[in-house]
Amino acid sequence: MGDAALGAIVSTVHGEVASKIKFNLSEDYIAHKIAHAVAGCASAVANKGKCRDGAIGAAVGEMVGETLLDGRDVGKLSPQERQKVIAYSQIIAGSAVALVKGDVNTAANAATVAVENNSLLARRRVNIRWTPRQELEHEYAILEIQAITNQIRRLDPKFNGIAIMRNPRDPWTRHDVQTYRQYYNQLRESRGFAVDPIYRIRINNGNEFNRIMSSKYPYNELYVANPKSATGYFRVDSYNPATEEIISRKFTQFSQIQESTGIGYIKEAVRKYSPGAVISNVPSTPTTIRGRKLEGKLILEVPAQVNPIPQSVLRAAQEENVIIRDTTGRIYK
Repeated sequence: MGDAALGAIVSTVHGEVASKIKFNLSEDYIAHKIAHAVAGCASAVANKGKCRDGAIGAAVGEMVGETLLDGRDVGKLSPQERQKVIAYSQIIAGSAVALVKGDVNTAANAATVAVENNSLLARRRVNIRWTPRQELEHEYAILEIQAITNQIRRLDPKFNGIAIMRNPRDPWTRHDVQTYRQYYNQLRESRGFAVDPIYRIRINNGNEFNRIMSSKYPYNELYVANPKSATGYFRVDSYNPATEEIISRKFTQFSQIQESTGIGYIKEAVRKYSPGAVISNVPSTPTTIRGRKLEGKLILEVPAQVNPIPQSVLRAAQEENVIIRDTTGRIYK
């Protein structure tokens, strides 16, 4: 990203923060944050969007979150206050990315993730401790609520969260997820749409999970050749050649599905996206990586797992050299 583009983004963020949240951030501070975040995308310059836009969104979300929260835990805010912080982060991130004709949704999702991550950091600063299980349930619930929120906003762009009577020190739970799900179902019915069946809910949540996490990687929805078909392709969820990570993504809890299904996810990833698979020469693929081979470790990316993963699934992953890693960075062995 050139100096002119960075300068325009810095000016926009500075003005938006000053006008919307009445706080004067130093332009040098903003420039440092954004330049540092975007620097990690240098190896993906041909991709032009997802990595840069996600990096800008994450940097803006972090700055706005730090400013508005001022050391408080986002999880302790009322639903209205929490959504206000997230909304401002999304608006300002979107405004900045729009200047470089970027993907506003990618930036907004990254900003949201950055604000939510402040919850854990702030909690630790003030020594609010949850049990390991509560931490896992919270991480999973937050992801699912964000996925449902994204779907709600397609029907109601002004949606700004649900006022839920809850202790702000408590983690988000399955009960909170169900509250959001019920709201979404009622909204669909009020707009003349049928309530989604279970299988469609799972597909939609999986698609939203994919969108949320894609902002962390330079290449997404990347087509690779199917060796058994002259014209067929497989589509790998994300790829980072710099860190040598090939990402297959599933929004699932292994303890809630058949062990055979979990093992099937691992074998599917190996069959479709193993190192050595050739990146296809299709219009959506950046020209600089067309024809190259996937390199690195194969990672099955999942939400934080609330219950232990069955041993048979872990053995299959070990045998196939697949790393099961959740969104907090934890690796399951």
